[in-house]
Amino acid sequence: MVLLDSHYHLDYLQDLTQRQAFINQVHRQGIGLVAQTVLPSQFSALVQSLAGVSSAVQASLGFHPWWIQSESQAQEELATFEDLLSRRHQSFIGEIGLDYAPKRLDQAPKDLQLAVLKQILLAIKGLDRPAVLSVHTVRSTSDFLDLLDQIDLDGRVHRVILHRFNGTSDELTRHIRRGGYLSVHPSHFTRKKGRAYLRQVPADRLLLETDAPTEAISLASDQELDRLVQAEVHSLEEIVTALSDLRQTDMWAQIQANQVQVYGDVWPAIEKE
Repeated sequence: MVLLDSHYHLDYLQDLTQRQAFINQVHRQGIGLVAQTVLPSQFSALVQSLAGVSSAVQASLGFHPWWIQSESQAQEELATFEDLLSRRHQSFIGEIGLDYAPKRLDQAPKDLQLAVLKQILLAIKGLDRPAVLSVHTVRSTSDFLDLLDQIDLDGRVHRVILHRFNGTSDELTRHIRRGGYLSVHPSHFTRKKGRAYLRQVPADRLLLETDAPTEAISLASDQELDRLVQAEVHSLEEIVTALSDLRQTDMWAQIQANQVQVYGDVWPAIEKE
């Protein structure tokens, strides 16, 4: 595997035949995917849809803060999360996190989001294996890092990736000092602050992500499927090229080494390709 997309919403590609064709085609072009989910109750369906397809994709068990609806719903989903975590030897976690944008707080208050995330992190801390976390933090990174410190989640064991990070420089520095990683999204290159962060982060803490698709899709033709495949390949390649230009050093080998460092012991296939 040449390049890994650490944050892809594969379940948004709703037609299962198209989903499997997409996986096989991107794999042939040297791309692997970590397929994020937004609700624990949707995870098993994604796993079932991946049966028999390429090892170039891994399903990630998530509970996105946008999908928290109420305390009772959260407890039902958390019970499913903990059951899947214990039964499946699951090491890929995401998308999880906190979102303090006003419209998100109207749906799920801060205290409820924090309670949900704390229960998730405590379950991860109890694992007998490392986990890789892809984390959404909107206006909330300090609270997330405080929670990691509070429960003492070891950043040397569990790899924490901030997804589409847009917080402060101090928060990013604190995250890196805890052993954390940053997944680079094309939007980072469009903002002065984002470009500064990509220069600031140590080279061995950078991964790739597209966060695509952004909504549920169904493709009308093989040509649309081909365009989706090419968009994924080109997006990842363009991130590495832009990152190399920004840092004035060739980042291709470094990114591939980082992928093995983060995923190698929980995804052995990536070390063989």
